[in-house]
Amino acid sequence: MDEVLSLIDTLDPDNSQSFALLRLLDSSCEGSVLVDRDCRIVWVSDKYRRLLDLPDQLEPRGLEVESLIPNSLMRQVVNTGRAQLLDLMRFKQRWFVVTRIPLRDPSGEVCGALGLVFFDELARLRPLVDKYTRVQLPSPKNPSKPK
Repeated sequence: MDEVLSLIDTLDPDNSQSFALLRLLDSSCEGSVLVDRDCRIVWVSDKYRRLLDLPDQLEPRGLEVESLIPNSLMRQVVNTGRAQLLDLMRFKQRWFVVTRIPLRDPSGEVCGALGLVFFDELARLRPLVDKYTRVQLPSPKNPSKPK
């Protein structure tokens, strides 16, 4: 937890490249969460707080991620060190399109994970799904070109 906490504690909105990257990622998605190696929440973006309908007085820092997001797979990412680049996650009556990325310390050990919500409305994915279904990838038995 110390490595991730020190990373967050050093984020300075005036001169930190790390903070700028975190802001860029957060501005490109519908919300984000950062957990430490024990899957305790280190940071939750304001947008994610709104998606989760968290009370203003709730301080999630230090809570196990599953206590806030029951269907979270952040623990799996931390335990395996493998990213989950595109997944669906249910929260209450909603579905989110999410990405989960392990974070590593300078020695290469997993020290936490970053979760990003890219879509909070699955209907927004319809153009991508339609395009995917139109594209026919060649199979090993029939190596013809995709249409």
